[in-house]
Amino acid sequence: MAVTYQYNAPLQYYNSQDFTYVGTEIYQGFFASTINTVAASLVALGLVPVTDPRNARPLTVFVELPTFTCFNNQIADITIDLRVLGAPPGNSDATDYILGVVDTIMNSEIAVVSGSPSVATIGSAELPAYDLTIRIASRRVP
Repeated sequence: MAVTYQYNAPLQYYNSQDFTYVGTEIYQGFFASTINTVAASLVALGLVPVTDPRNARPLTVFVELPTFTCFNNQIADITIDLRVLGAPPGNSDATDYILGVVDTIMNSEIAVVSGSPSVATIGSAELPAYDLTIRIASRRVP
């Protein structure tokens, strides 16, 4: 399975379902392309991904910076945390929204390996949130 983008490095979600992202990227490189691909997958699900913490707000999915383990300079096991942000004050309406988004992401090609409820502090506001950890195998193609 391959993802088409400028850096020419295909990504594979661990659950082995195919997806394709063809679009313009703002950043270049192995990890930036991974983040852009995850963001594109979230957009395809009808969600609003945010990659810049200055734009994080309720009813969005904040895509954190990746962590990784390298096998060599060509192959990486990448882990990214997604933070589903709900609206304050964290009542049942916010919980229903958050759990609906979590279910949407889990029912997609994105390989969610864990999740837990949390509270996100954005500026001085505390937002109800849910943290999802996803894993991706990435390989550069010459």
